[in-house]
Amino acid sequence: MEPMKETMPTLEVIKRIQRHVFEHRIRINEFFKDFEYLNDGRMTVSQFRRALNALQISSLGRLWLVEPEVDALIALYKDPDDPNRVCWRTFEDDINHVFTVKGLDKLPNLRVESPPQEIADLSRRGASNWQCEPKSMRDLCEDVLQRVRQRVEERRILLKQFFKNYDRHNRGHVTRAQLRQVLITATILLSPEQVFALERRYNNDLGFNYTQFLQELESQPIVEPLYLQMLEDKKRINAEKPPSESHEDETNIVLILAKVKAKVVRERIKVLEFMRQFDKHNHLVIERPDFIRGLDQLCCGLTPAEVDTIAKAFQPSAKPDFIEYVKFAKVVEEAVATGGLEKVPLLVPLQHVPSEASDKTFLNFDERQTVAIAMDKLCKVSSPNLDELFKDYDKENIGTVSKDRLIKVLSVRRMLELITNKELDAVHKCFSIERGGRLEIDYRAFLRALHLLQENKKTAPF
Repeated sequence: MEPMKETMPTLEVIKRIQRHVFEHRIRINEFFKDFEYLNDGRMTVSQFRRALNALQISSLGRLWLVEPEVDALIALYKDPDDPNRVCWRTFEDDINHVFTVKGLDKLPNLRVESPPQEIADLSRRGASNWQCEPKSMRDLCEDVLQRVRQRVEERRILLKQFFKNYDRHNRGHVTRAQLRQVLITATILLSPEQVFALERRYNNDLGFNYTQFLQELESQPIVEPLYLQMLEDKKRINAEKPPSESHEDETNIVLILAKVKAKVVRERIKVLEFMRQFDKHNHLVIERPDFIRGLDQLCCGLTPAEVDTIAKAFQPSAKPDFIEYVKFAKVVEEAVATGGLEKVPLLVPLQHVPSEASDKTFLNFDERQTVAIAMDKLCKVSSPNLDELFKDYDKENIGTVSKDRLIKVLSVRRMLELITNKELDAVHKCFSIERGGRLEIDYRAFLRALHLLQENKKTAPF
């Protein structure tokens, strides 16, 4: 006779049922409630066995249990008042602990671990505890895995397909003989001791667990997620940059206000329209970040140091985190209209004329000498009538043309022959203003300068 297979303890049986229910997401109540008509939480032993069979927990089901183990489970949940009945609701509550804890509404601060760690670490029946194996056996198994991994990478072998040919029912297991046949087919030659080491690690009651074997064989090194690097880059980009060393002109409030006034005069901007939207309660002050947002909408090209200078100049002493935007708007809009003229009727208002000078049009001493020589040559041409030619190229009548148009105009009047390329560049730089991201020559100022030079060079006929 075959020796009787060793039975599991009842506690381990319950844990394996919990593992089975958790893996397949089974609702136990759906299988037991149809056998109970009185709704008292009890049923007969035969009904309990039939419900276990429906759950695939029997000697024929997916979770294989021998009859003594099923009998021990029934004996554990028998009704103490009626030995012929089983308390299936108690069984259901114990098994459902793998999902949650009953009465969790009364324990809101309780942390539920699903599944419990003891269920997650539960090995398959028949598998050996690998940590309790001798160190020599574990080292040998690691060497075998490394050798098989190297062989698979060199030959580009897909081992899973070889195992699938023997696993017709997709159980994830093959027999010991089939394992040896797969290794021979894949030309992975191992000694009997090495194959035995693999079996000690991956064998259980169903056979050789090739699914776990392939997972560990094809395991990739743990790589830090790219999201963490992207998050660090994003933080570094959005981090507040340290203030750079400010230039002397960036702390001069007069020059900074002149830059803002020039923008207001040229484009006829109302500063209050950009600032008032942040003052919901009409307190005549706004917060510093809102003031900076309003300045950004003006598009004055101010540096952070210049913005900080303006904020300090119009910062009330009682509210250091706020800015008097109305006072700032009045100071800037004085360039367009002088306020309070009804109180001073005899005052003659002066319009602010913004300077067009910039770093790109600054002339040094040599360049000024070159411009003087070039203008002296050009003014010798009498009545060139350049104004009409410039207007032909200035369709929008904005008073500026590009350098190419200047060359064409001077070529038509044969004035380009009088000056060199260096002198032409100096003249263009002298009368240029920045417009649309490039330098264009202000031909009206150029013509006025030519006219003044020609008038000064007129001599008396006698």
